[in-house]
Amino acid sequence: MYPEGEVMVTSDRPIAAPADFDDVKVRVMTNPLLVSSYQAFGATPTPLPWGEVYGGLQTGIVDAQENPAFFIESTRMYEVQDHITRLGHNNFTTALMANQEFFEGLSAEDQQVVRDAAKTAFDHIIEYQQGLTEASLEKITADRPRSP
Repeated sequence: MYPEGEVMVTSDRPIAAPADFDDVKVRVMTNPLLVSSYQAFGATPTPLPWGEVYGGLQTGIVDAQENPAFFIESTRMYEVQDHITRLGHNNFTTALMANQEFFEGLSAEDQQVVRDAAKTAFDHIIEYQQGLTEASLEKITADRPRSP
């Protein structure tokens, strides 16, 4: 498992307490844990294909979405959402996986190369993540249009 950063919620209204999630349609991945979590917060979890999220936020199909700061920055979600909330509820992760039959079919030497590469990648990601959230939030703040 590789960490990708703290999950934050972008929304069209401030969220400071669970009650602020009432009647908020939050785009979630089709994942029972995420659906249950947002239901517990009082929100309406709304699975939506990723390609439809930006437009869905623009048109009100959904009111909010969650992702790490670097992803909010790179996809420019802040252009269609006014608020970013750090809930502290989740960290986004990704996984390195291989078919067991394939992996076991590798020589012991090649299996060790894969294990060493996975560890090296993990160490690099941990180092790369240092300060990434703060840097992304700074870029978002600098890029946001200012009100007249």
